[in-house]
Amino acid sequence: MIKIGINGFNKITKKIIFLMIKYNNINIVGINLNNNININNFIYILKYNLLKKFNNIKIIKIKNNIIINKKYNIRITNHNNIKKIKWYKINVKYIIETNNNLNYKYLFNHIKYGKVKNVILTTSNIIKKIPIILLGINHKLLTNKYKIISYSTSFINCIIPILKILHRKFIIKNCFITNIKSLKIFNNYFKKYNFSFILKNTNISKQINNIYSEFKNKIYSNTIIIPNSKIPLINFKIEFKKKIKNSNKIINIIKYNSKNEFSGILGYINKNIIYNNIIDDNNVSIIDINSIKLLNNKYLNITSYYKNDNAYCKKIIDFIKYIDNNI
Repeated sequence: MIKIGINGFNKITKKIIFLMIKYNNINIVGINLNNNININNFIYILKYNLLKKFNNIKIIKIKNNIIINKKYNIRITNHNNIKKIKWYKINVKYIIETNNNLNYKYLFNHIKYGKVKNVILTTSNIIKKIPIILLGINHKLLTNKYKIISYSTSFINCIIPILKILHRKFIIKNCFITNIKSLKIFNNYFKKYNFSFILKNTNISKQINNIYSEFKNKIYSNTIIIPNSKIPLINFKIEFKKKIKNSNKIINIIKYNSKNEFSGILGYINKNIIYNNIIDDNNVSIIDINSIKLLNNKYLNITSYYKNDNAYCKKIIDFIKYIDNNI
């Protein structure tokens, strides 16, 4: 079984542990907490989160290790200095890096001093020399020369399949993307100042260009942060170079690709969206078929839902398995 280490503690860490217990297809043998939290608080938070998913969870602490359900033995360290983690002592092969605002030198230390094979980033950082590679999108570009790879964010994972399908068939001239979501850190602002939403400029074009250079100067975006929304969504306003007869042609293409080339990546739903309809969906992008509207045979409105962290984290695990089997 593949031995994985995780650097950092956030929602991605918790979801990866959850998937390990649920599917028993990977082995997390080490977690470095980066001095963000001590081991006792880590155990408390982890147990609280896991009990939401499983009826019975037992976590035992033995020195610097935790043992989950007498089966999963995870070494816990708390270092900011990568040299001190010593991943090689527990035979870690792959690192999932969950921290933000890192540089190439810091990340390469996992390989240099930890002696791991690859480091997988789960952040939106654009770092020179580090490609964004996604399963089903551009994974065939992956070679041995790439030691540090970004899997970007669930947001980018939602956008890219839609752009690829539509651009390949109709050629996108321009695209404006609006990301609508809630963030807990803004809740106090909503209460204190009675805001109904916060508009935030975002620049995702660099990440998209990292994957598809042909979208340079074609993508524009912003984010609207609202209170208390469980399901973030992305709305696309797209202008095509080619004229399209009717929206049914787009709907049929999306349905076909979701069952073939993008199976397990792109899904769709044609009924009213509720949280329970998509929370267990394994697709990273879920299109609302009813949102597809075509204006003047050239302008498209389409909405997709994406905040299923389980789906995103499952794709990260699948990506690591792909590397292990093919690279």
